[in-house]
Amino acid sequence: MRKAATVVLAVGLVWLAPRAVMAQSDLGSITGYVVDQSKAVLPGVTVTLRGPAIMGSRVAVSDQDGFYRLLNVPPGECVLVAELPGFAQVQRPGIVMRAGLNLTIDLQMQLGQMSEVVEVTGAAPLLETEKADRRLNVTGDFLRALPLSPGHDWWDAMQVVPGVQILGGSGGVLESRGGGLSSNMFLLEGIDVSDVQQNYAGGTQIPVDSVADIRISTTGQDASSRMAVGANLNMITKSGSNQIAGTFTTDLQPKRLNDSNIPGGSPADQTIFQYSGTLGGPVVFDRLWYFGSYRYISQTNGIARKPIDIETVRIFEPDYQPFSVELPVHQLMAKATYRISPADQAAFIYQYNRTDTRNNGNDPRWTQQRALGQFSGGPMYGGTYQRVFGQRATLDAQGGGWNKPFEVKPQGSGPNVIVYPGTLLSGGRLTGQAPKVVDMGNVQSVNRSEQRRRNANVDLQYFFKGLKGTHQFAVGGNYLWTEYTFVNTVSNDGFILEEQVLLDPSNPAGGTRPFHRRYQDPIKLPGTGKASQTFGFYVQDTWRPGQRWVLNLGVRFDRAQAQDTWGDTTQASWQGGPRLGATYQITSDGRNVLRLSYNRMYDAINNLFLPSEGSLSRNTRDIYDLDGNGTFETEFTTPGILTRPTPATGATRSITRSDLKQPRTEEFSVGYSRQLPWQLVADATFVYRQYKDRMVGVDINGIYENGQFLGYRDPNFNAIIEARNTDRNWFVYKGLDLTLSKSLSHNLQFLVGYTYANLGSRGTWEENDPAGLLQPIGFESDKGIGRTVYVVSSQVNSLSQFSFYNTGTPPHSFKFNATYVAPFDITVGVSYTYQMGQWSGPIYTLIPASEVPVPTTVRLSTGRVVSNPLATRTRFLYSDRDEGQVTAPALSQLNLRLGKQVRVGQAVFEAALQGFNLFNRGESLSFSSPTLVQGEPMRFNYFGVQSPRAGQVTLSVRFR
Repeated sequence: MRKAATVVLAVGLVWLAPRAVMAQSDLGSITGYVVDQSKAVLPGVTVTLRGPAIMGSRVAVSDQDGFYRLLNVPPGECVLVAELPGFAQVQRPGIVMRAGLNLTIDLQMQLGQMSEVVEVTGAAPLLETEKADRRLNVTGDFLRALPLSPGHDWWDAMQVVPGVQILGGSGGVLESRGGGLSSNMFLLEGIDVSDVQQNYAGGTQIPVDSVADIRISTTGQDASSRMAVGANLNMITKSGSNQIAGTFTTDLQPKRLNDSNIPGGSPADQTIFQYSGTLGGPVVFDRLWYFGSYRYISQTNGIARKPIDIETVRIFEPDYQPFSVELPVHQLMAKATYRISPADQAAFIYQYNRTDTRNNGNDPRWTQQRALGQFSGGPMYGGTYQRVFGQRATLDAQGGGWNKPFEVKPQGSGPNVIVYPGTLLSGGRLTGQAPKVVDMGNVQSVNRSEQRRRNANVDLQYFFKGLKGTHQFAVGGNYLWTEYTFVNTVSNDGFILEEQVLLDPSNPAGGTRPFHRRYQDPIKLPGTGKASQTFGFYVQDTWRPGQRWVLNLGVRFDRAQAQDTWGDTTQASWQGGPRLGATYQITSDGRNVLRLSYNRMYDAINNLFLPSEGSLSRNTRDIYDLDGNGTFETEFTTPGILTRPTPATGATRSITRSDLKQPRTEEFSVGYSRQLPWQLVADATFVYRQYKDRMVGVDINGIYENGQFLGYRDPNFNAIIEARNTDRNWFVYKGLDLTLSKSLSHNLQFLVGYTYANLGSRGTWEENDPAGLLQPIGFESDKGIGRTVYVVSSQVNSLSQFSFYNTGTPPHSFKFNATYVAPFDITVGVSYTYQMGQWSGPIYTLIPASEVPVPTTVRLSTGRVVSNPLATRTRFLYSDRDEGQVTAPALSQLNLRLGKQVRVGQAVFEAALQGFNLFNRGESLSFSSPTLVQGEPMRFNYFGVQSPRAGQVTLSVRFR
């Protein structure tokens, strides 16, 4: 009966959701050889692993070669015991297992009575010996003790990892090894919880006190890792045990604990009141356990405005008062763990979060009114199952899914009004010259979206001996389904935008005149929704030809499918390749390990960057006052596409090539790790990547001959943008990580890392790219070059100054994170990050309008007049794209934590004071839209002022 129930449960969890994706639960293993004092192998030795997190024990028996294997070991501290009649019992305490860690621990036994105990002293092994990936583990305790951010989110763990860039300061975008935000993958116990649109982590919010361990891999992932070329993060949550345990934490950051780095203005300060609690324990001893957590956050984020910003806005709205963004947040998690038998275990997880955002301006530096409110969140359900079949086979399965809608509500009135200091005539239209003077009024449109994700995963491993060594053969399959749909509503009955220009560019109070108005209809329009599925399977052999060598020989294949709003397939491709890795223990004690890997990886699918056949767009009417006489005499009408089969004349159409596939990355890495005394680990890792087959949009309707634009092949359309994989250019990443880490011993734990990174471009311009026609100068660049992932709904115009700012990978970064429990139970936490600013991208200038060598418009055979894409005044200023580039200000961020613990029985009380951004000088870390100046280098504007120095009081209690 029990076997039947086990099979039913396993099958049910694998198919818990109708659509699925590959992942791993990141349980670890311990393997090794047992010998006697003469180094002769000892078969028949019973090896037992015990510890609180194991909820019982793991038992193995050494084979005829003295080899033993302990499988599916969860993170936590444990003790290893070896027993054999005629020999003294051997105990190896202080073994610290981490998520997904595979340790090699050899044991030596001595003749004696089994009642005798020989305790092995010295530091336990810490190095991964089976996998060739570069990984770091961050325990929940380390994460909570570090002052990484005032919000204390579980994905803050990414900030400590070398090779991960923090773009935009604290709370900014996290990118890894040249990949974009959407290239990361976030797992909860092996269940994919990444956001549907961009694969970020914020859609699934879990109280940080729920975290047991986090494994983060940035390179060298084996074949069991699904499609993604960024960081692979898997969080293991706490589980209940036979002892009731819990925590209560409150973080208090009132406004008076915030400094101001914008004297006379309104700083980007934060007022935070967080209250969280956890509780776990037994329902049935040794069988069924529970764990739950809840956190409520009341947060107010100030919007950085310099005095001149406020003064300028008050010119247009005398009663204007600066406002802040308000975010009440609820986060909940519940987990039940059931030990079905000594060999199998299951868990069920429920998560819910809700965030209501108020007064969230689109561009808050200039926003006059409270632009919009947002709601996001919803439930997530998941289940996991693990079974060990003797000492040879394991089954690991997970499944889950969530529905998390997102809704935006307008809070303004009238049209969106943008005021510029000047205008630029290009293509027969007037455009405002950056920077904006003020951006006020209403948002132009709002969305109500539905986001759904379902996934399930299964891995099966089988161990056997022979064929010149031992082999751990693994197979797995996957299926992921995501869906994103939305309805867009325009504001102000369709009059959505009025652009104005200052009468006197040096005097905002001197008045303005409108030069452009935009009208759109219909009011409501379904958005271009996307749905995607990925199927995947892999085969892998972990071959140990000797005691020191481990070879990972794997291959992975994935099927990627995508559909647009009409249900038409826009992508259906198989892709795959080798995942090869090797580890070599240079010394027999497992404390010097060399890693090599070569992988062909394909990027994660995400709905934001998926192309669509055609588009849904509104009728748009743009009217211009070109001569400033108050009459809008020039009109451009762009009919909307309301149904894909019958697009309107003059529309820009999107199509996809039938052979479109996911972008791939060819990666080679080599690394060396050494375990030093005092539980120190030093590591050096070199990574080389080529980003190939990037998705781009290319206009295939334009007629370009002898460097001239002659019109469109199909005069019923403007550009027809074809989404394709480019082979004309590619990106190259080279990175070196140097890391020194110390596990928690002598009350000290730290992680120090330095990264050198370079992301450059190779190849040539895309077809019909204006830069290739107007300035076919050197394409290659090793500085600011753009992203490895683009939205392909429109052609990437390399002569647009907006294509490259805030781009590239910062070349140098340094991170230091440490915690220490000092005498008298004084606790100290330090987090410091230095990161060179981002490159600006190529330097542009403007040529005189009289020097534009082509007409601004072209008349088609039908009589319709269209703008000439080559009638641009923008040019590269220098002979190559590297020359003259500048960097944004560097990120230099220091956070400190100082606390005092008091122990009362089994409870630990702690009061701590945390300080954030202590080095902050009010630097703006990102480029805004640059200003083009005729005959001169473009002038840079900056935004994104780092949050000011802030203090936070934390009160907590832990009990068991």
